[in-house]
Amino acid sequence: MTTYSFPGNGAPAILPAFLNSSRSSGTVIAYGPGLSSNLPNVSVSVMGSGVRVHPGSPSPYAPAVAYTEIDLDFGPLTGTGPRHLVFSLNGDVYVRTDGLQLVSQDAPLVRSVQPQTDSDGNLELALAGDNFAADSRVFLDGAPAPVLSFDKVAGVLGVSPPPGPAGRPAVISVYNPDGQSSVFVQPDAPITYTYPSAGAPSLRLAPSSGRAGRDVTVDIQGTNTNFVNGQTTVGFGTPDIVTRRVWVLDPTHLLAVASISPSAAQTSTTVSVTSGAQLTALNTAFQVLPPASSNTTPLLSFQGLVNAASSQPRIAPGSIASLYGLNLSLASPAAAGLPLPTTLAGSTVTLNDRPVPLLVVTPTQINLQIPFEMPVGPAILQVSNGTELSDPMAVQIDAFAPGLFRVFNSAGASLDKDHPAVLGDTLVLYGTGLGPVDPQPASGVAASAAATTAPVKAHVAGVDLDPAYAGLAPGFVGLYQVNVPLPANLQPAASTQIFLRVQGQNSNALPLALRAPSI
Repeated sequence: MTTYSFPGNGAPAILPAFLNSSRSSGTVIAYGPGLSSNLPNVSVSVMGSGVRVHPGSPSPYAPAVAYTEIDLDFGPLTGTGPRHLVFSLNGDVYVRTDGLQLVSQDAPLVRSVQPQTDSDGNLELALAGDNFAADSRVFLDGAPAPVLSFDKVAGVLGVSPPPGPAGRPAVISVYNPDGQSSVFVQPDAPITYTYPSAGAPSLRLAPSSGRAGRDVTVDIQGTNTNFVNGQTTVGFGTPDIVTRRVWVLDPTHLLAVASISPSAAQTSTTVSVTSGAQLTALNTAFQVLPPASSNTTPLLSFQGLVNAASSQPRIAPGSIASLYGLNLSLASPAAAGLPLPTTLAGSTVTLNDRPVPLLVVTPTQINLQIPFEMPVGPAILQVSNGTELSDPMAVQIDAFAPGLFRVFNSAGASLDKDHPAVLGDTLVLYGTGLGPVDPQPASGVAASAAATTAPVKAHVAGVDLDPAYAGLAPGFVGLYQVNVPLPANLQPAASTQIFLRVQGQNSNALPLALRAPSI
């Protein structure tokens, strides 16, 4: 059984049926095998309160008698949402689930568009129409246009147009949370926005090749492009090359990390960048090279730089991180003391060409500190093992990246689910990545006590606790200390968890048990 409704404005039928329950009545059109031929003996009802079938309904639909018209009456307290239609014939019952969608208003309708600029000179589109809402979603030729403002009285949505091809008229559509869209009721000549004329877009790549089995960071520069963060994707024209992440640096510049399959064909591929509705392609732009023979060049991979505590690819300025790869060092020493060196056994790690403090180096792992001075955003990572230099790899630096190493009691004993904490004692947590501190120490040197500038919470057994101290652990590099008094009235627990939270970011959780103090 199929159900339809006619939303008005001369639009064709939509399915399933949508009806505005704020009105007193509405009509559903139904079609199904045996329905019209047995109509005199068919009865229809609607599951749920507030809706009743009008007397004399169902009846043949006059414009096409093979279809059935079902007239409905709505009460003043009729709600919204899906309803089931129940068809009965001589004791047989058929339920058309979700055959009717009740909504509180008609579908949105775009009546006009007016380009304008804001106080900063940015282009906006003012959409005038009916039945818009603050949470309406707007699209231009299917590309999302972020909503900037909504004037309910005037019925005007302010949106930022996504990138699009120069001179192209793009159809504007509005979608409401109730499932209705302006597509339901748009006229034969829908409202469009024509992108301004501009020169043909083009791309430049560096590097323009990569070896099979490797991850590669590609720097892409555009001309007459409009790359937008969150709306830009990069493709390499083959399933053998997968884009892992894209960073938009500005409208004409981006970084992309791609993974090349070990079995990728040695060929030239087409690179394409899609931003909003704008597509820019460069034929035979990227060459897949054969896998490298065994050598001593340091090899880096996507998300190979991780939080040393959580092992997640979330790192922050000042934190301790672990870098995994191959041929990272030709020896395996640890730093002999503080301040930390930036070269160990000939190995050096740089972020944006800045050498970072090193704790330990091995051929497959380097433990290091992310400098406090690193800006948030993408950074270029490289490793020299004293003989050769790795290819660059883009990494993300976040403002906060909490990770938790260990939990101790006030006497310095390690705690876990087999070694419970005593209620009323103070927990001492050691972690990393809790963000800026004041005063900020130099990178690589032994820290003095310095509190975090953002509040830190400890989440213990489902309860958020305020630390007595959250900041750098004195005498260490990149290590944070959080002292958490345990309330004596917490419920003992044989098995629970503890983690840290800062600026909405959670650390990894560690197992913990809680017991009452001995009497």
